[in-house]
Amino acid sequence: MISYLTDLMQTTLMEYLELVFTAVSAPLGVLLKSVALIAVLFVALNHIMQFRPVNYSVYLMWGMRYMLIYTFALVWENFNGIYTLITEIPDHYAALLVKAVAGNFAAVTHRTDILDPGRITDQYTAMDEFSHALFWMAGDFFRDTSITNLGLTFKNIGLGILMGIIGGIWTAVATIIVMIAQIGFMMALSLAPLAICMLMMEQTRQYFEAWSRFVLSFLVIPLLLAALTSIVLFFASSLLVESNAGSNNKEAYLMFACVMVAAFVLLWKLPEMGQTISGSAIGAAGVGLGRAAASFAAKGGPGMAFRGAQRIRDGAQVANAARKAGASPGRVMWSTLNGMRQSAIARQNRRDDRLSGRTRGLGGSGGGGGGGSGDGGSSSSPQSPLPSPGSRVGLAGRVLRDGFRAAMAVREAGGSRGKMLRAALGGMGKSASVRRARRTEILEARKARAAESGGRAPRRKNSRGTSPEDYEN
Repeated sequence: MISYLTDLMQTTLMEYLELVFTAVSAPLGVLLKSVALIAVLFVALNHIMQFRPVNYSVYLMWGMRYMLIYTFALVWENFNGIYTLITEIPDHYAALLVKAVAGNFAAVTHRTDILDPGRITDQYTAMDEFSHALFWMAGDFFRDTSITNLGLTFKNIGLGILMGIIGGIWTAVATIIVMIAQIGFMMALSLAPLAICMLMMEQTRQYFEAWSRFVLSFLVIPLLLAALTSIVLFFASSLLVESNAGSNNKEAYLMFACVMVAAFVLLWKLPEMGQTISGSAIGAAGVGLGRAAASFAAKGGPGMAFRGAQRIRDGAQVANAARKAGASPGRVMWSTLNGMRQSAIARQNRRDDRLSGRTRGLGGSGGGGGGGSGDGGSSSSPQSPLPSPGSRVGLAGRVLRDGFRAAMAVREAGGSRGKMLRAALGGMGKSASVRRARRTEILEARKARAAESGGRAPRRKNSRGTSPEDYEN
């Protein structure tokens, strides 16, 4: 019965998966094409604004990943090869385990009517043989009854009922576990098209890893089942052969029943064991990748936002200059994009120069660099601290706000979209110029205060506008 249900479920699984892949191919195809189009737009925007330098090999890898996802997520004929690989290899290994034990006892078993290793080909036929042996032993107890010996009759009837109950429990538990493994595996593979599509982006890759653990937790159950049945088959066959079990030695039936009770207790724990194995195999790698991705996002997000704000500000200044020179809206937009690209290149060069200078060490520090009292220490110009990325992002936000207000003013006056664009660019450029001039004045004032204080770096002021030097004076 168990082997018949298993064959029926495997045949049904193939038909079900083919139906699922055929049904979801059209909607998921539209989703993949939409994601690919958005990705191409972001690639073009990144190439223009240089938010992040990306090599062309990375673009090639993205294209290959999209082709592989489209190939295996939407076409059943391609995924069928993966299904065959992940199912046949465990099945063949399980069959080797069971056949090795069955072949060892095929020639030495003296009662093939009780347990016949020759009929065992895999773990499912082995469980059927165990059920057959239990029910045969129950029937043997029922056959050994007599009216002249009521004590023996009641004893054999009770033991027969016990063996029948154990055989029924074994058959029920084995069937339930096998059905759980097959139906759960079918449920997991029905999510394969959507899970494979989750590989498109790094932010959704964790869901593919979770789905992989889910599939593996059901895929490992047949392997554990084969290991358990091979152990039970070896021990039970050895017990029946050595004890010469039969109608003349029914006590061996009770030892066989004890073995089967221990077996179906372990059998009931197989799904939990499968989840433990799948979690320990993939969970650590998934958690590590998730933490690395979160750390990268936390460190790289503010920096990318700050660099983008800088490029927008520089592009607005270039656009304002082009507008004042009488350029058309198309030329103004083209100048803006070129200004953003040139800003990215220039800032990257300055970052490279700063890193190179830090590697070589600060020049002109003299002998007073260590203690601050040498003659060379006074020749180094005071360096003002660089503003934090948060303040720079805030500055860029205020520039964008001023441009938006200028565009809204033109809109309220009934201006066209072209005028709104020119007003926004002009407002952003004017705001950036004013704020840059104001910042230059602040830096000059800081340098002057540093020179008056004997070369010390200027102290930051608190919310009341005072610094530690005010209290010292």
